[in-house]
Amino acid sequence: MLDAHKAGRVALTYYTGLIQTMVAQRSHMAGTSLKGPGAFTGPQAPQSAFNSNDVSSVDEKTGSTHALAAGETPVTLAQLHEVVKSHKEWVKLIIFDGDGNILLSNIKPLEGDVAGLLNLYNKREDTMASGIVLLNEQYDVHRFHPPLVYGRRGDPSVEEGEGIAVCKVVQGCRTLFCLITYVYPTLSARAVPQLKEFCETQLVRLG
Repeated sequence: MLDAHKAGRVALTYYTGLIQTMVAQRSHMAGTSLKGPGAFTGPQAPQSAFNSNDVSSVDEKTGSTHALAAGETPVTLAQLHEVVKSHKEWVKLIIFDGDGNILLSNIKPLEGDVAGLLNLYNKREDTMASGIVLLNEQYDVHRFHPPLVYGRRGDPSVEEGEGIAVCKVVQGCRTLFCLITYVYPTLSARAVPQLKEFCETQLVRLG
């Protein structure tokens, strides 16, 4: 009887240990399931892949999405127009995209003008040699420093002529450009930084 009782205790101990081992293994597997792309660890509910702080605007013409930094809001063409009007020293202005679409302008460019402006950034040597042509006026390019290209026509030493500057900004899936001209006493040292700031703080947010 003692031997049978001892054997029963041994068997009970064995099966108890086996059950505990199986329970531990199943718990371990449940806590470490598939840690890979798209997988979730633990009991947490799936979270959206989109951050509510990331604001984006969709261009109605191209359908492309242009991401903005968190906390920024898109700017409309009407709002952009109001900002442009505050720059009294800018004489001519054209805002256009990389497809040659004119978005805002106070002049009517001639055929081929915008296409020529798009080519300005292709090759420095060609741009410095050919200059900028706008409304049949030839402007010499004095500085090729992307995102800026600028120069002038006429003789500034006798207080005549007209400066010109183009700035490029990349906004998500599209590229935007802004061209301005300015006359004496406004010089490039003043107008070009204004244009760059406008493009980096306003134009890049155009919805």
